[in-house]
Amino acid sequence: MKKIWLSIAFVLVFFVSCSTNAVDEGKEVELIISAAASLMGVMEEIKNDFETIHDDILLTFNFAGSGSLAQQIQSGAPVDLYISANQEWMNTLADNEWIQPDSRINVAHNQIVLVKKSKLDYESSMTFVGLSEIEELQIAIGDPATVSAGFFAKQVFEELGIWTNLKDKLVYGKDVQQVRTYVETDSVDYGVLFLSDTIVTDEIEVLDVALSSWHDPIVYPAAITSHTENVEAARTFLNFIASEAIEDVWIEYGFNQKH
Repeated sequence: MKKIWLSIAFVLVFFVSCSTNAVDEGKEVELIISAAASLMGVMEEIKNDFETIHDDILLTFNFAGSGSLAQQIQSGAPVDLYISANQEWMNTLADNEWIQPDSRINVAHNQIVLVKKSKLDYESSMTFVGLSEIEELQIAIGDPATVSAGFFAKQVFEELGIWTNLKDKLVYGKDVQQVRTYVETDSVDYGVLFLSDTIVTDEIEVLDVALSSWHDPIVYPAAITSHTENVEAARTFLNFIASEAIEDVWIEYGFNQKH
């Protein structure tokens, strides 16, 4: 009798194991991706293209300032892949072993621009240098402590020697989306954004483009987090966004892959 029960138990374990494997093989993987807010437009389009090809991988995005996202990851947020708008925050995560260093690659480049609301009679020939010459005005930038566009804006102002003159005229946004809203609603006179932030709206006019020598290279590094359980799916998406096959999509949204 004991042998019979052991045989039955073995058969039950076998069928449960087979059933479990079948479920796992057909299971849809959900990737949670924390990406800089300036990537919102391009990532929504890339998402559609990617999920059409890889119907077993579902992408869920969390958009915010690069610094805020890095801090969330350091607090244990369940993130599979991180895409930053600058190298500093990715370096911070790497130094503290929150990412898999061998997975880190640069996926895109951007530019910093001075903008105003379209169709308003502000000075259309305004430049970065000219901002310090106007006494009463407000300029929206991302908070340099957590928002990459604000970090680079500060570098531009410091390089031009006008940061001290402008500090009291600055309005900080929590991310580039908020800065763009300030400009679109005419809540400020001017704003500083990434070029890509101006592509998705007709409400903003670009006045000046910062020279690359005025700031650090604006590079978007991406990496798989060290605590993800979806390494293969994350690597599949990472390879996709870095491929030349979708270079036109990046360009359409104001980025440059610079292969």
